[in-house]
Amino acid sequence: MKFSVGGFSKSSRMIEDNETRGPHSAMPVFGRFAWMFFMQPITLHHRLRECGVVHDGLLWKLIQKSRAGHDNTTTYLHQLSFVLLLLMPILTIGLSGLAALAGLEVDWSTVGFGAGFGIAVGVALGVALGVDIGIPFGVASGAAVALANGVADAVTDANALEVVVGIAGGVGFGFGVGVSFGVSFGVAIGAIMGAAITFGISVAFWAAVEFRVGVTVGFGVGVAVGTLRLCAWPIEFVGWVAGIGISRLGWLSSPLKALPFRFHELSYLPFPGVRTTMVEAAAREPDELARALQQASRAPGQRGTVARVIAELWARDLQGFAESENWESAAQLQSRWLPNEATAPGCLLHFRDVGRHARAAVKARSVSKQVEWWTEALATLDPKNLPAPKPKDRLEMAFVRYHLEAVTKPWQRVLERNLQAARTKSEGLLPNPFNYSSNPLDPDQDQAVFRGRESSISELQSLLTHPGTALAVIGPRRTGKSSLLRMLPVLVPSDLFVYVDLQDNPVDNPSRFYQALDTRLSQAVHQERTLDLPRLGSRSTPEGVAEWLQELDTAATRHRIVFCIDEYERLDKLWPGDERSLLQFLGLMRATIQHRKRVRILLAGAASPEDLGALWTDHFLGVQEVRLDFLNQHQSIGLITKPEPRFPDAAVPTEIAEEIFKATAGQPYLLQLFGFFLVDRLNQEERKVATQEDFTEVARTVLKSAKNYFAEAHQAGPTDVGRSLDQLALDQTPEWTGATRRWMRKRGLIDQSNQIRVPLFKQWLNQRLADEQ
Repeated sequence: MKFSVGGFSKSSRMIEDNETRGPHSAMPVFGRFAWMFFMQPITLHHRLRECGVVHDGLLWKLIQKSRAGHDNTTTYLHQLSFVLLLLMPILTIGLSGLAALAGLEVDWSTVGFGAGFGIAVGVALGVALGVDIGIPFGVASGAAVALANGVADAVTDANALEVVVGIAGGVGFGFGVGVSFGVSFGVAIGAIMGAAITFGISVAFWAAVEFRVGVTVGFGVGVAVGTLRLCAWPIEFVGWVAGIGISRLGWLSSPLKALPFRFHELSYLPFPGVRTTMVEAAAREPDELARALQQASRAPGQRGTVARVIAELWARDLQGFAESENWESAAQLQSRWLPNEATAPGCLLHFRDVGRHARAAVKARSVSKQVEWWTEALATLDPKNLPAPKPKDRLEMAFVRYHLEAVTKPWQRVLERNLQAARTKSEGLLPNPFNYSSNPLDPDQDQAVFRGRESSISELQSLLTHPGTALAVIGPRRTGKSSLLRMLPVLVPSDLFVYVDLQDNPVDNPSRFYQALDTRLSQAVHQERTLDLPRLGSRSTPEGVAEWLQELDTAATRHRIVFCIDEYERLDKLWPGDERSLLQFLGLMRATIQHRKRVRILLAGAASPEDLGALWTDHFLGVQEVRLDFLNQHQSIGLITKPEPRFPDAAVPTEIAEEIFKATAGQPYLLQLFGFFLVDRLNQEERKVATQEDFTEVARTVLKSAKNYFAEAHQAGPTDVGRSLDQLALDQTPEWTGATRRWMRKRGLIDQSNQIRVPLFKQWLNQRLADEQ
């Protein structure tokens, strides 16, 4: 269940009110139409739009649309005519009859004239100003104005009744304007403009015909009372209290169904007990509460209550995350009531960031890393780091004002407890910053062990300043291409990098790929910048994407937008057997590269475009490749002996680091594995210095941990690659082609002398062959 901040709009999971669920193929029946016209004009407005009845033009345009065969428009005009010509005269006569029964003398001819006058004014204004303003104005106010005319003529000598009569007319007049402006411009604006405009009109009208001052003042007061629906509040309050009692007796399934604003959208005054009732219903009947909140958000007087309720639900969810230590959900703002990250206000993103640090601490195998992340989480939680709430954001203001401290304290207690436990556990242990997983290095956690890519980053920075250049980061698998792309936002903060990994994203067709670009851009902007960039929306076609990229190029006046597409070789699988569509997409890529100055494309993969065939080469002429390879001996030894500044100098002797380099040839992924398991072994045995025996045991562990990487390297590529590797492992001369040798060399499988480059890989191959025999 999601609500946008401030607008209370629903997300795709929002359960909508039954009256606005669409699309509708037919108009509501007349009785329902009349009720919605007076009591639920906002719902009626949306309902009409869903039915294709758009109030954007003048009355004669609706008549033309009706004549063209639009059934819903015809039905709407018929129903409006019934309200105008049938219902309003009946109400006029009824109200006048009630006045007569109350002992007032009523001039029935004036009543008839007033009713006709109100209807005529409504039609005239409808034709002149458009249906939204005119007809509701005239229809809703006609009866009360007519009654005011009739009664005023009968009791002009009664000073007390002058005010009463004026209020009666003003209530009806203001009611009509409230409806019309509520439908046309939104309820809040309608209330203000309706009261001001009708008050001015009423004063001028009554003064012009020289009525008494009492009527004039009374009519003005009545306008305000009618526009704000003050007369209805006592009745609604009684109904609300009765509804609570009935629900407790079991005669009503939920007290939420008795909320007054579920029947009357133009409800301006709050009702006691509503907030408490709604909050208590969150766990018991969340779907019903969702509908109630959606309807309450349309009522001007209830929007403050809605903000308080949702803010309290946010606070409850956040407290629950801390109490259950559900940091995964906290890091993603994942609950029924919290908004998603793209629409969340700064106060929630503040707790999301704390949750991310706590999640990293839980996942860290190194105790020293756990201490580091729990410390970072506490520092981030500090209210001093909370971004200032936006004054216009009612939800955010309500959360900060009423619930921030109540949420912060339990989070602080849990974080401090975990930090203390990690510190106790880490006493006397070596810090272990190495990344043992196969995932790319994280810019938040792993900057210390991201080594040896300074020249590649400088080269990329230089190339990005030259528009019209195709860029690609090319290198063997597990050499740090993805890590480099993920580090770019930190290392090159002047540009906006949008990272899209085709291996990790569920992208199986072009439309999803385009939507992934849009989603990742939105996330990057929301997390890092205060930019207002256009969204792709539903334009998931090459033409629509081209238009969107042009809009981005125009909007990005200060920053370059760099779309980083990792594992780009997988793109051709989005168009299986459809070369025409693939050509269209590649043409879009080439046009972006050549003609967009602020929008750039950065590809990353193991193969260069020339390796993928002429189709790719033709569209990426002159591609500038930044090549990544293994780390050299100096970089490898520096990483192992001093992975971070706190790491003791003598913990891993240089000779052990040299042995690790020889076994891995500087392959980055294998270096990380060696470093992690070596430090982990020392900590488990509570020792401070590694020995040759540690290297031997850790090598066996790395051999097992890296088996998937080795198996992938053995099976990938042309059919003769695996056979050639097996022959090389047995020190035999393989029967291979020059193309195969070049392919294997580019992938880091063999060196310049055509031997297996990584000794540990050769050892794995020999073990596999021995097991097969």
